[in-house]
Amino acid sequence: MKRLALALTLAAGTLGGAVAHPVTLPRPYVSADQGGGAYAPENTMVAMRNAIRLGVDELETDINITADHQLVLIHDGSLDRTTNCSGNVGDKSLAEIERCDAAYWWTPGSSTLLPGKAAIVERDKAAPHPLRGKGVRVPTVREFFAYIVSLGDRAPQVTVEIKNIPYDSNFDPYGRRIARVLVPLIHEYHLTNKIVVESFWPRSLGWVKRLDYRIRTMFLTLGSAMENYAWVAATRTDFSSSDALAPDLNRFYINHVHAVGRKVVPWLVDAPSDWEKVKDLGVDGVISSYPACIMQAMGRPVSGPFVTPEAGPSTFGPCG
Repeated sequence: MKRLALALTLAAGTLGGAVAHPVTLPRPYVSADQGGGAYAPENTMVAMRNAIRLGVDELETDINITADHQLVLIHDGSLDRTTNCSGNVGDKSLAEIERCDAAYWWTPGSSTLLPGKAAIVERDKAAPHPLRGKGVRVPTVREFFAYIVSLGDRAPQVTVEIKNIPYDSNFDPYGRRIARVLVPLIHEYHLTNKIVVESFWPRSLGWVKRLDYRIRTMFLTLGSAMENYAWVAATRTDFSSSDALAPDLNRFYINHVHAVGRKVVPWLVDAPSDWEKVKDLGVDGVISSYPACIMQAMGRPVSGPFVTPEAGPSTFGPCG
């Protein structure tokens, strides 16, 4: 009976609508972290539209869950860093979060993942915030997935990160709370073949595979590439993603990952110097908050402006 139930669940992801076909990616491909947070407010639909305009190969975003079990695109477990609201995402209803201004603190060319209201206030004294008060909201995963489907053959690959980190307010040690909501949505929008689910918490990835073994997963780590490889090699995880600053991010590590049939996609490759470090190692892709910068460093054509036109004229270049 369990096998029959699993078969019916998997079928639900492929019947009743068009199936999204896998994306043919260049090697290495460029993934827009949070939609390219340097060029538009991170994890917003403004950023996703801008990344598509720039011609990225993949959209990457972060997922948190609200008090009423709705999935939203936001990096932190708190609303403080990126919006004009305060408090934890997990303590708020979707209706409360949708009233927040997701562009309130964004400045063109600024893409910091460091939390802390004090740093934000200090930066605010001289920095422009061109999309503040313009109606930019925290999107839902449903809104994001519907946008991907609407692109049809133009749709890129998509990577979504289940935010589940021990020091954050949203931490779920069992790793199943977001996965149990996310996987049915992937099925509903027929995105099984187009999506990768990533996380720093292995149990979250384990739950995704348990709910649908076909969904590709990526393990994120900070500090040691070979520790990442060890986990990936011992599990059904499809991608190894170490931070670009890891001292053992080298050809030895990448050769080991490729030897077990997995792919290597480091984060964050944000500057030409970052690209120089990894370009000859054989990486399969890179994740960047400055995707136009890295595409340009690769010699790929990128048309300007790089900052979203929704923010008005900007002199900010692809790398700064």
